[in-house]
Amino acid sequence: MESSTYRLIRRMSREEGEKRGAQALRQTLLALMRAKLEELPPEATRVSQIEDLSLLQQTAERLIAASDPKAVTEVLRSLPGKHSKRGDR
Repeated sequence: MESSTYRLIRRMSREEGEKRGAQALRQTLLALMRAKLEELPPEATRVSQIEDLSLLQQTAERLIAASDPKAVTEVLRSLPGKHSKRGDR
């Protein structure tokens, strides 16, 4: 039988692993967007706000399938979150 301390340690380790995985996937998505676009649009900041690994994975699949810059931008606009307008910088 597992102790409550052991379960807590396992849960914390899993959560830390998920955070690291999400961060790595966000960095990969940014690199993918840079490869498909010359300049990242303001909507790209939405990727950095996503914590859900499944949403990040779905976004990756959609970005890979995006055939042109307009399609990439549409994927980004479909993501939850706010983005700054270019004039707000």
